[in-house]
Amino acid sequence: MTDDPISSARRRAVRDVVPFVVAMAPFALVYGVAVADSSVNNVVGVSASWLMFAGAAQLSVLDSIDAGAAAWLTIATAVLINLRFGLYSAALAPAYSLYPLPKRMWLVYGMADQVAALVMVDRDPDEQPDAKLAYAMTCTTIIVCTWWVVSILGATVGATIPDGVDIGFAMPLMFLMLALPALRDRPSMVAGAVGATAAVVSKDLPQGANIVVGGLLGISAGRVAQLRLARRQGSAR
Repeated sequence: MTDDPISSARRRAVRDVVPFVVAMAPFALVYGVAVADSSVNNVVGVSASWLMFAGAAQLSVLDSIDAGAAAWLTIATAVLINLRFGLYSAALAPAYSLYPLPKRMWLVYGMADQVAALVMVDRDPDEQPDAKLAYAMTCTTIIVCTWWVVSILGATVGATIPDGVDIGFAMPLMFLMLALPALRDRPSMVAGAVGATAAVVSKDLPQGANIVVGGLLGISAGRVAQLRLARRQGSAR
């Protein structure tokens, strides 16, 4: 007896999302710990996990509030960090527009980097729309709930984590995992390797700038590798 496409899509989503959850959980823990160590009330700080739901921006806003930055600067920084979600929306709008409004609203709310990476790579043209929706809904729900639960946990146990335990690796690790589904040829592997290395090496830069550095260097390296590959293929003809 074969499984129906929707059940199969849900199981595939669970399988695909597990590595992202493993990589994202320490990042959510980092945010919760940062809330516990900040001057912001724990309830207010953790509330950003469901009001804003954007890890890098949440950390940036928390740092800005602690530093006494002006409100306009805090908001502008968060908006700048989250501009990438506009690109995700543009890429996924044609597919998402086919879904019922209530489910579409949940997908839009949960538009995290991990979900975008999984849904954009999982593009089987022969798969039924209902199965695609089930895949996207499952990925979104698992990612959102993981972020909520672990960030609350971090804020709760943050004070008990020894000072010698370094959890600053979490953000670079999470963004490294985002690149894995796209590593299908040599240029993309070069881009992923360079971008991940640069993000980890520059992890001490402020306001998550290491992610921008890693992204720019990764894109540049991938483009160079793509041009070299095209040149080789051209000369071989």
